[in-house]
This record gives sequence, C-alpha cells and structure tokens, in this order.
Amino acid sequence: MTIFLAEVTGYDPVAGTEVVLHFSSQAISPFRSGDGYRPDQFYDPRIVDITPFTKSMFGSGRTSGSTASGGGSLVLSNADNGLDAYHTWGFAGRKCELYVGEQEQDFANYALVLTATIEQPLYAFGGDSAATVTFKLRDKVRVLDVPIQENLYLGTNATTGVYEGTEDDLLDKPKPLCFGECLNITPVPCNTTLHHYQIHDGPIEAITTVYDAGEVVTYYTEDLANGYFTLTQPPAGAITCNVKGAKPSVYLSTVADIVQHIVETYGGIATGDIDTASITDLNTANSATVGIYITEDTTIIAVIDELLSSISGFWGFDGLSRFFVGRLAVPTGTSLATFTNTDLIDIKYIESGDEQGNIPIYKVQLGYKKIFTVQNDGDLAGIITPQRRLRLKKQYLTATRTDVTVKVVHLLAGVIKRDTLLITGAGTEANRLLTLYKTVRDFLAIVVEFNEANAALTLGSIITLQVNRIGLSAGKKFIITSATPYSPALNQIEFEVWG
Repeated sequence: MTIFLAEVTGYDPVAGTEVVLHFSSQAISPFRSGDGYRPDQFYDPRIVDITPFTKSMFGSGRTSGSTASGGGSLVLSNADNGLDAYHTWGFAGRKCELYVGEQEQDFANYALVLTATIEQPLYAFGGDSAATVTFKLRDKVRVLDVPIQENLYLGTNATTGVYEGTEDDLLDKPKPLCFGECLNITPVPCNTTLHHYQIHDGPIEAITTVYDAGEVVTYYTEDLANGYFTLTQPPAGAITCNVKGAKPSVYLSTVADIVQHIVETYGGIATGDIDTASITDLNTANSATVGIYITEDTTIIAVIDELLSSISGFWGFDGLSRFFVGRLAVPTGTSLATFTNTDLIDIKYIESGDEQGNIPIYKVQLGYKKIFTVQNDGDLAGIITPQRRLRLKKQYLTATRTDVTVKVVHLLAGVIKRDTLLITGAGTEANRLLTLYKTVRDFLAIVVEFNEANAALTLGSIITLQVNRIGLSAGKKFIITSATPYSPALNQIEFEVWG
C-alpha cells in the first residue's frame, strides 16, 4: 500500500522552539527502533487530502517563457479536536516535506517528493463541512520573489557621503547591478558635482568604453573595486558606457554562473542547497556571454527568468529542495522510465501555449547585443558617424535562421521572434531552436501511478513512451515539462511530456 507522509514544521511559542509534526495518510506502525532516520517515530494518520501541486518549467502546455510556481494544500482531519492546540503556533514561512513510500518500509526508502513553504493553518469546525485543518502549500520558488537589490541610495552627498546622491535625485532608489557584458548602459550619476558614476554595487571586471553624447572619451578615472568611474571634466551630453560587470571573485559572463551568483548572493540560497551539477551541465550546454543591467526595482525571479529565457532555460527546486537549472533540448540520453499501455491510466494530446502553437516553424529571429540606452540623433555629438548613429537607434541586432522547405509541408509554419540578453552565440542558439521546432513534436499529458519510482521523476527527466498509437510502438523519448501529483485517494501523477 502506498503511504504518504507529511512533516510540518511549526514554532511552539510556549517552548520557544521549532517542532516537527508528523502525519500519515494511513495508520502505520512506528518506524523500528533501528531505523537510521526516524527511529520509533510515530506518524499520526490524519492526512485527508493533498490537493494537486504542479511543478512546471514554463507553465502548462508551454516550452518557453517564465518559470511557473505551483501551490496546493495539505488537509488534515481534526474530528477529535486534536490539532486545536496548534492554532497559536507559528507556521507561516516554515516548511512542509511530503514523502511517498510503501507500508512497512524503512524511512530511507521513502522518496521526498515535495518541500514547500506553508502558511498559517485554516480551521474548519464541522457542521456543513468536516472538521479539518488545512495548510496551504507554496512552491519554494516563492523565496526568490523578493527585490534583487535592497541596497538603496542614502541621499547624503550634502553631508556624509560622496557616492550616495541627494534627497532630490537618488534617495531610496536601488543601486545599480550589472552582470556580464553590457552595451551602452547609462551609469547612475551618484554625484553630479564631482562627476561620480556608478555601474554596479560591487567590484566589476572592466570599463571597456565611456561615451559622452556618443563620442568615445578618455577623461575618466576608474574604481573597478567599487564599480565606479569619475569624469575629470564636466560632460557635454549624456554619459553611457560599455562594461564587463560583476566580479565577486572572478568575472561572471554565462547564464548559469550569473544565475548561481544571484541566488546565492541576493537570494540567500546556500551553495549546499544548489544542484551545482546542473550549473555545470548548463555551462557545458551554453557558455555564451550574456549581459543584464538593472537600475529599477525588480525581483530575483524576474531577473533569472530573463537570463534563462535567453537560452530556453528553466529553473526550480527539486525534491531535495535544491535549486537547479536546465535547458529545453531534444530528449536524448538515458531514459529514467518507460511507460507502456499497461502503465498509462490516461494519455492525451496537449494544445501548445507557445507562440507557434503545435505548428512547426520555418524561421527563428533572435535579438542579441542589446543596447541598454537607445540614442537618437538629438542625443549625439555631430562627430558621430552615420553607421554608429544607426546602431544606437536600434536596441538589438538580429540573428536569423531559416528553412523554407518546412513551408512545403506545413503551410502555416510560423516564425519565432525573441529578444535575448545574448552577446555571443545568438546564431548558434537560433539554429538550435530552428532544429528544435521545425519538425512535428508531440506534446502529451500522461497519467500514471504515483509510486516511489515515478515520484522521483522531475522537470527535465527523460522518459520513454511505448504505446501502440501515433508511431510510438517502438518507443520514443520525451522530456518532462510539468508534473502534478494528485491526491492520496487517487494515487496518481500527471506528467506533461514533450518530444
């Protein structure tokens, strides 16, 4: 019999300490005294329901875009009022871990399938509804739904600081962040009297070029250790520059390295809570240079989404609660499971939510080498060449890859148009996306038993479908793009798979 276990962490205000509460979906014996992880631990059989909790790369039916966070709930029976004593405990922001396994197993054989953040419990007292206690569960991605920059300008140039702006210009505005290689950014004028400009709140690799009204100038001094430069004479027009940004210890220029630095430094995720192998794998898959410059209020989620979407990447937290990254690619390599007709409870096609729908594409256009400050003729000095003027008016260059033969078969074949943060490798990525989407791909939803083996499958896992329909009788590999475990009563899990 499949058993679900829940471990809910709460704060007991009387004892002044955190306590873990243990619940199960069925009555089971306490773990044996010799169990290496939960010796003699009793689990109270109160789990009534675990509502569906979806983990998805990009959202249901999608293979690109921003990450999608899920939510669900853990419902516990409180018919005997046994949970009433916990109504004053602190639960919000603490964690709930869900495990699945078989009866009479040691705890080590239970699979951790979800680590979620919980909210304060909701009590139902009976009457028209059963007496229950419900904990809302939130995906751990929510811990990164916070401002990326909490260091704000103090506005104290007139009194104690020379790099903090004034009350009239920069007070309480976020200090800039610059990662990778960024073109024609507008540095923050943090002291207009002394002509100090800030590029990044911390050390940077290099200031490649400084422009005054579009003209290259050399009258400045650098402070790379603090992310500043200072003009040695007043500017004639708008100051912009090309830079290589954050250098916490070494210069960071790839999507994977920048994302890891952001979640560690600004998100507070410890290195031990990061699947560093996934970082290495993503660097191997795509080592192109990117650049992003941030001067306004935004969240960590928004920034890492923008970085990863430049290379069709995704991110999330795995069953062990570790941050991981990946990239959508043609499913290859080792298949972690094979599902046949006898394994499938249900199988159906999904209507794609991508811009091209389920129809193959014949052209990819990727914007790259973003200019962060677009400048028109009135912003530029007279000496600027016509070619340079045209470039400064155009925010992106475009890498285009085309296969017109696709339209012979697919009359409605479309075009993928995306702007990216890529500095290098745009042509390679455009060609990869064309290969990925110019052929017919199957996007399916399958429902299988929710057992320990299937619970271990996660976003990016490769599986094989071998069924006697739509050319799958010999078996075909798919990548999991979404996973939704259903309630213990159904004991099923739905995967969205693409390939």
